[in-house]
Amino acid sequence: AVHLACEAIRRGECGAAIAGGVNLILHPRQQAELCRVGMLSRGPATLAFGAGGDGFVHGEGVGAVVLKPLAAALADGDTVYG
Repeated sequence: AVHLACEAIRRGECGAAIAGGVNLILHPRQQAELCRVGMLSRGPATLAFGAGGDGFVHGEGVGAVVLKPLAAALADGDTVYG
């Protein structure tokens, strides 16, 4: 989505674009398989990257970014993150 949005801006098809993505857990087989192979945390806390980490807790999420040429973002006073 980000690549397509950047290409559309580069080609002049639009002056700015919103690109996003979503992760949904739609089937119980996914949870069962992660459990079967021992990837999920066994305790009440997620310790995947901490001391004593024994797995992770997966979840659903969504993200979006607003993209525009750098010169336009600076002219508009936008915060530039990358």
